[in-house]
Amino acid sequence: MSLIVIRPFQLGDEQGIMEAHVASIQKIASRDYTPEQIEAWSGNRNVNMYLEARETGEQYWVIDDNGRIGGFAGWVPGRIRGFYMHPDYAERGLGRKLFEAAEHDMLTRSEVTICEIDGTLTAKPFYQRMGFSVVEETMYKFPSGVEVPIVKMVKHYQRQQEQDK
Repeated sequence: MSLIVIRPFQLGDEQGIMEAHVASIQKIASRDYTPEQIEAWSGNRNVNMYLEARETGEQYWVIDDNGRIGGFAGWVPGRIRGFYMHPDYAERGLGRKLFEAAEHDMLTRSEVTICEIDGTLTAKPFYQRMGFSVVEETMYKFPSGVEVPIVKMVKHYQRQQEQDK
């Protein structure tokens, strides 16, 4: 029987995070992006990228299905830096739970009143359902020179001390 939990990152999750990340790009985001864009985006992933991000302060939350990573969310204060679902775990309500856990962690551990996301065209409707608004549609350029359209989004929070005024 499968026991799926949403929990903070643990050392050893980095391989599963990378696999979920690449599968999400290749199978979900491919609905909105070209093969060239997908390759530029997913082709150079390695586990050290996630470990290095952790060392510089990025916090990860994961969907853990008995050791298999079904998705992950990464944040730094004021920014969701990554949110990807493995296709096998998408469209099951787990993404919302994962996002809410990571967002709650960010709000609990920092004093932010605003959160930014550079979202994909694919994820834009999800982020809008999570309360984010579009700031602008723009392009992101990978080191290879390949550009992809992205959506800069923002969400404002009212902190408790502000509510008490």
